[in-house]
Amino acid sequence: MQASGTLTALLRAAPDILTGPSRADGLEQLRDVLRAARADGAGPTLTANALGALDAVLGADDSRVFEAERRAIGAAVAGSAEALGGALLTGALAGEAGATAVGAMLNLTASRVPVGALGGDNGTLSAPGGGVGGAFVPASAFDAQPAGRTAAGVDVLYYTVAYNLYALPEAQLALASGGDGDNATLGALSSELVALTLSGTDASGEALNVSRLAEPILVALRRAAGGAPSGGGACASDAQCG
Repeated sequence: MQASGTLTALLRAAPDILTGPSRADGLEQLRDVLRAARADGAGPTLTANALGALDAVLGADDSRVFEAERRAIGAAVAGSAEALGGALLTGALAGEAGATAVGAMLNLTASRVPVGALGGDNGTLSAPGGGVGGAFVPASAFDAQPAGRTAAGVDVLYYTVAYNLYALPEAQLALASGGDGDNATLGALSSELVALTLSGTDASGEALNVSRLAEPILVALRRAAGGAPSGGGACASDAQCG
């Protein structure tokens, strides 16, 4: 994995001088390296290097990054996070303790869970890295899956990114407020990004098609203490800060 060490070193060294397309391209290469690592699994060195590269790019100055480039970087971050989660679960057995990777900008938890163990209190997933929040996945979410896809359990990837990396906070605010709605008094929206992926443990390893649920999948998001929105100002309703 010498090539992966060189790649991550380049991304970590000076991400601020890389253009938006260069950052996306570098993370796409990292994604491919991590996908290839599923054969043998991700050891501590590869995990630390990958997380360091992701943290570096996510923490880099993005004042000169265009909106389309930001979306490309976001897709590359998601692909790399999903590939890292898959590599961390290589050889895992359903029911074993999950693997966690904690960084400055991205926290990730990957676990292989028996379907029968979900539901009730067992369906509650703690937020990655011991953060605030969590998710609830009912066992009924897998009732309609094709035979064999979840026979050995379900791979659960749950990760958070420190900010919404798909769009500028100001653009998100304008969209949410309709240009002059109540949200305009709250300042830039800055909620962290939360992603939850449920994948089959069959040979494909692809994400499951989960829809038309009798019980919902619930994700609890962090909000500022005291009911104040993270962008500043005061909450006028639960819709603004809930």
